Amino acid sequence: MAFRVLIVGPSSYRDYARLRDVLDIALVNRFPDVAIITTGGPGLPALAASYARSRGLELMACTLDYRRHPGAPRTLGIPT
Repeated sequence: MAFRVLIVGPSSYRDYARLRDVLDIALVNRFPDVAIITTGGPGLPALAASYARSRGLELMACTLDYRRHPGAPRTLGIPT
């Protein structure tokens, strides 16, 4: 089973080089058996997806079901 890493963060995050450097250090002993999990969308989730593709890692996107949980973004303090 792959070592799973959940990466969440703001849609305004744009520093791919920093993300890459931090993940390379954090995951150095786990490669190549790593799965990146992200929420999908722009900013940090998109950068995490790019990182997974560039390293040949498994990528999973878990998005909110707004029909099933219509108040979720407001409840969690996530701007819509």
